[in-house]
Formats: sequence, C-alpha cells, structure tokens
Amino acid sequence: MLKPALREVMPGLTRTLTHWGLNLNFVDGSAFDSRITFTRLLSNATRTNASGLLEVVAADTPRIDYDPVTLACKGLLIEEGRTNSISNNTAVGAVAGTPGTLPTSWQKAEAASLTFNVVGSGIDSGVDYVDIRLSGTASASSTNAIQFSQNSQISAGNGQAWTNSAYLKIVAGSTSGVNSIKLAWEERSGAFLASQASPALTIATTGSFSTCRQSHSATNANASTTFVKPIVQFTPISGQVIDMTIRIGLPQMELGAFATSPIPTTTTSLTRSAELASMTGTNFSSWYNQTEGTFVATSYYQGSSGAYGYSYGASNGTSSNLIGASINNSTLANRLVVIDGGASQVNASSGATTIGAKNTTSCGYKLNDTAFYQNNALVLADTACTIPTVSQLSIGASGGSQNMACCHITSLSYWPVKLSNTELQLLSR
Repeated sequence: MLKPALREVMPGLTRTLTHWGLNLNFVDGSAFDSRITFTRLLSNATRTNASGLLEVVAADTPRIDYDPVTLACKGLLIEEGRTNSISNNTAVGAVAGTPGTLPTSWQKAEAASLTFNVVGSGIDSGVDYVDIRLSGTASASSTNAIQFSQNSQISAGNGQAWTNSAYLKIVAGSTSGVNSIKLAWEERSGAFLASQASPALTIATTGSFSTCRQSHSATNANASTTFVKPIVQFTPISGQVIDMTIRIGLPQMELGAFATSPIPTTTTSLTRSAELASMTGTNFSSWYNQTEGTFVATSYYQGSSGAYGYSYGASNGTSSNLIGASINNSTLANRLVVIDGGASQVNASSGATTIGAKNTTSCGYKLNDTAFYQNNALVLADTACTIPTVSQLSIGASGGSQNMACCHITSLSYWPVKLSNTELQLLSR
C-alpha cells in the first residue's frame, strides 16, 4: 500500500508531500503485502484470532494477532525461535476419575492430607486443558504440586534464564483455605536442589480462558543444576478445608527471560522457528531511496534474547551497512543505528520504553543530516554522518534472524525524502 499525502496522515504538519512511499499497516484489515517474504520454517504457531480464540497457524503463514481481552488487533506478531520443553502440554492421556490419570509425563506431589483428582479435559477458547481438583482438610502448610515433566526430562544449566507459563483458572470450588498458588520449577541434579517460584498468583474465576495465561521468569542459581522441572504449586493453610478445581492449559517451559506464544506439544518437546519477514530485490528498490528517506515504525516490544531487538533494519545483508531502530534489551532504551562500510555513523539511545506499550519512532536520514525521535521526543539530531548503500528491509530484526525482537508490529511507513525535524516529531507521536 502507498502512503497518502502527509497532510492526510498527520493533521498539523506544515506541508503536503508530493512524494509517495511505503505503508505497511498490519491492523487495518488489509491483505498482507505480497512484497514481503515471510518464513517460519516447518513450524506451526499460535495466535489469538479476532474472536479471542487461540488458534494454530500453518508454517510460513504470518500471524496477525488480537488482544484476547479487548479483541483489538495488535498487528503482525514476530517472535524469535523458542522451544517448549514440556513434551505433552495438551493433556494427552488424561482420564477423569478418583484419582483418575494425569496427562502422560505429568506427576503430582500430594501433601498435608490433600489429594488431586482428574475431573476432565478438553478445549476451552482454543486452549487444550485438564481440570484437576485439590481437596481435603490440610494437616499442615506443606506444598502440593502438579508437575509438568519428569525429574530428569528437561536439561538445563546454572545461570540460564527460563520461563514457565500456563493458562490457569478456577472452574469449581474456591481458593478458600489456600495460602498461595505459584508457577515454579525445581532445579535438579538427580535430586532436588532449589526452587524458582513466582509471587503468589491471582487466579481468574470468570472470563474467557484465553485471557488467563500467567508466566514466571527467573534465572537458575545453583552450580549443580542439570535439569529443571516445571510445576504449579499450591500451599494450603493448616487446618483449613480445601475444595478447588483448577483448569490448567498449555503449560510451557522455555529457555528465555520472557514468555512467547504457546507451542502445543503431545509426545515430545517442539520448537517454533524464528519468523523472518523481509523485502528484497525490486520489492525493496522500487520504493527505497539510497540518498535520503524517512522511516516511521510503531510496535509493542516484548523482549529479545540478544542485546538488542530491532523493529526494522535496512541493510545489505550484513551488519556493516545498516540503518535501523532497536531497543536495548537490558535498559529498554530506543536506539538508532547507522553503519556505513563497517564504520558507525550514528548510535544514539533514548529514554526507556515500556514492555507491551505502544512505541513509535521516526528516523530521517541523508548525508550529514540524520534525526531520530521517539514518542514525540527528540533522541538525536546528527550533522556528521554518511549513509550506507543497502539492498533489503528486515521487519522485526536488523537482518535475517540477527537482533530479532519479539514484538507486535502495528505499522511501518517510509517516505523517500528526509522529512523536516518538525514533521519527524509529529509522526513519532
């Protein structure tokens, strides 16, 4: 799609452009631009659809994702490759009964005279689940747990950041008499070593199950750790009567410091490949101006396993020639990067953005005149820079799978002229 005249895009700008450029809008319901090459090699993935239901999307198919609560379109979902190390998170093998049979490879740890019974299983709002009842009179405050893997099933090491996530909802009874419910994992080396547990969770009792996902991230801190064992744990109040049925859906244990979209498994761990979106050849050169131009990007950042996550990068396929906007994964500061022939021309950072919040940046470039704005604030105005020659645009990365951001891209626009700084500031609102 082409960008309309600038005055139509942003009221209050001082001039109307006669130039036209690129407008990738992923929330207006238009067809996915055919000039974008998109791959998620051999990997299905999940998204929330416009009805608020979790659904599986085929390999190499882009995901336009929706908020499960508001049903608002969030844009193109781009994620790095991740593995769900829980081999059966779809509750295969669960049989209702007293006590019934837990899903294959799951275990339970009963304590304080309490018991777990499998009530049933199925699909709720697109999420595979199992219902488990915890009941009895607590004889102590000892922790009970549902364990999503065997003791030595998920290999891990000290110093690794992991995330345990699951859909959790109370569907019968109540949490009366339960002091806390937590997502956690055990660090193990044959025997138990330590526990990495979340703060006490507030578990929903109403609403769509697709809105009930919780997560906990932490870093292993025991030198002897060779395995992790993800669990959801329940700590009762001694002497209290407990009767609670909890719905558990699609638990996921992934190596990374934040949760990504659910990866369904049945018999073995599975990997969702990195998502690559790019424009190359005439699909790039038809709109890009090598000597001057303007990028405006709006995204919602979740994180990156690397030091930086890029919302976009125009490059020659290497990091030696690059114009791109990124976020520092540690400080969450926005950064404009311009590299020409391996020499850094611009490397400017702004104040921090907020995880999951709208973040709009604008970048105007030409010889000795580059400016970068974030959310209506000036980050940089540079008068001593050269501009690299580039041949492709990567969306959600600096190039290929380098410096990938896990994010929703709402829009990415381009004008083949360097706009005035006033216009750049207005466009970054």
